[in-house]
Amino acid sequence: MRELTILQAVAISTQFGFLLAASVLIGLGLGMLVDHWTHVGVIAYLAGAMLGMASGVASVIKLVNTFIRKKPPAAETPRRPPE
Repeated sequence: MRELTILQAVAISTQFGFLLAASVLIGLGLGMLVDHWTHVGVIAYLAGAMLGMASGVASVIKLVNTFIRKKPPAAETPRRPPE
């Protein structure tokens, strides 16, 4: 696991909440648009919110995996061939 400063840890942890909240709100907004166009009612709101939650959880998992992976030492970093 990477060594993080206090400010980096706070920034990452607050990003979890923003990712989840933004994803749910965007999904809910899309559900409202679908309801406006199709007049299906609450089903569109629920489907949009559920898709937003799933998207938010996937984003948080991706973010966590990014910071859990160990950073390779500089000597083991693969080099790109010259172009």
